[in-house]
Amino acid sequence: MKLEKVTLETVFFYIGILGTIAAAGAAAIVRQEGLQLTGRMLPCILYTWFHIPCPGCGGTRAVQYLLQGNILDSLRAHPLVLYGVICYLYFMGSYAYTTFFQKSRFYISSLRGLRILMMGSAVLLAVQWAIKLMFHTRL
Repeated sequence: MKLEKVTLETVFFYIGILGTIAAAGAAAIVRQEGLQLTGRMLPCILYTWFHIPCPGCGGTRAVQYLLQGNILDSLRAHPLVLYGVICYLYFMGSYAYTTFFQKSRFYISSLRGLRILMMGSAVLLAVQWAIKLMFHTRL
């Protein structure tokens, strides 16, 4: 019996499955118990020192809203979180289709639209940060 080489994509796929199970469990707990993720973390250093939001500000709230099923609130808090979920689902679906239905090896470099996805995330991050900076008021 010949052992096949395990690719990094395969490792990410199976870690992704475990992550999906963990996220579903976390979503159930957050909904059932009404837990708040915000306010339990260290404050943003950029905001604390310079009183401007960093590019990641709002990410924790966006994850919390997404776990609660509030997609629009998640988009408003930080659109990159939902974009990341969509990219994740695209990767998982592409891997599963290529591996299990086409019976061939999946490589991330062969993923259609990979450059567009990467550029899209950079542009989305820059645009949302610029909007936050434009509408930011000092407390």
